Parts: sequence; C-alpha cells; structure tokens
Amino acid sequence: MDRGKSNAIDTLLLKELIETLESSQENDAVRGAILIGKENFFSAGLDLITLFGYDEDQIREFWNLF
Repeated sequence: MDRGKSNAIDTLLLKELIETLESSQENDAVRGAILIGKENFFSAGLDLITLFGYDEDQIREFWNLF
C-alpha cells in the first residue's frame, strides 16, 4: 500500500485493493498475495479526516467495502 505518509484507509484505497485482489483471482499464475505498507508500519488505520467529510451514503459505502 502506498497512500501518503500513513497509508490511511479510505474508500478509494479499499476500491483499489478489492480491484487488485479480484483481478489476481482471475490469473492462474497468482497463487497468493502479500500486502505491505510503509517501511516501519502497515497503516495508521482509518482516514478519519476524510471519513468525517463523507455523507451518509458515502460512509455506508465505505463500511460495506471495509
């Protein structure tokens, strides 16, 4: 994962991750996946600043993806 300094999780990151994993499932050469983050940590967690600005539909979509 490579999203800013902290790899904070938002809807875009989740959609990209899901898309990547789904396309990997369709490739018979892919036998597994390893998720990595930044040098000293994986992710700081949820992007609370971005999530705070979501409306009800956006936050519902986020939680369904999460």
